[in-house]
Amino acid sequence: MMNTRILFVLLVSILLYACQSTSHAPTAASPTLLDDSLFPSHALFPVETPEEIFQLDDEAKHFAQRAVHGSSVSEKNVKRLVTSIFSWTEHGVLYRNSANTTANTTFHNKAANCLSLSIMAFALAEHAGLDATFYEVEIPEYWTRREGFSLLNGHINLRVSIPDEPLLVSIGSSYADIDFDPQMIQRSFPRKAVSKDKVLSMFYNNKGADALVANSYTRAYSYFRSAAKLSPDLQQSWVNLGVLYRMVGAYEQAELAYKHALSINDGHLTAWENLAILYIHQDQA
Repeated sequence: MMNTRILFVLLVSILLYACQSTSHAPTAASPTLLDDSLFPSHALFPVETPEEIFQLDDEAKHFAQRAVHGSSVSEKNVKRLVTSIFSWTEHGVLYRNSANTTANTTFHNKAANCLSLSIMAFALAEHAGLDATFYEVEIPEYWTRREGFSLLNGHINLRVSIPDEPLLVSIGSSYADIDFDPQMIQRSFPRKAVSKDKVLSMFYNNKGADALVANSYTRAYSYFRSAAKLSPDLQQSWVNLGVLYRMVGAYEQAELAYKHALSINDGHLTAWENLAILYIHQDQA
């Protein structure tokens, strides 16, 4: 079965300590969590706005309306929306690990990972008048390798449901879960509802990790910065910022970012591992 534990949080692991950037960071008077002076041109890499991330064009909106309402606007069918999402092309929605795309792009590319699938489904459901809730799923720790980076994978899915409105008629079940892997639901992994802002931060974090893997450090900083500012409690953004700082030689900022992540949750093993690697690297430098 296709691995659908698709990454929505990317953490650079201890395997990166030998991959040094040759650039030299500006000297700051004191380390800060978000140090714009290290990436003075970050504003040249604006991130997608929330409106852009969830925006749908007319074709996607018509698809949502047809899938949910059929021929009657007073009737809503959540199961039909799920079926339509996975079967509107011959091969359905294709899983693509690197598809960190906006709702509209995902709709037209017909390829997604669990985060972009959930974002697209949320936008479709919301346009069709359904309620939708994002869930972060607590799966066992799972790592993948990409371009010399170790990536910690997480999982997210979506529940869509019929609003509690007296004039609406529900056809079939009143809710449905949208997930690439039905076993994620059937195996009942613990999950918790997360806000739309947290999902936006996850999106920025993923895009930042894509940029980091591609050695586009300023673009990566712009995305990690946006993720951290929108959801300061998203530890992954601070860990990834720490890795980015270390890669440009800003060791004090890296240490501060790792320690800040640990102040949110001192049991975050990846933060501890990266902090240890930072100290080892400084001793070897």
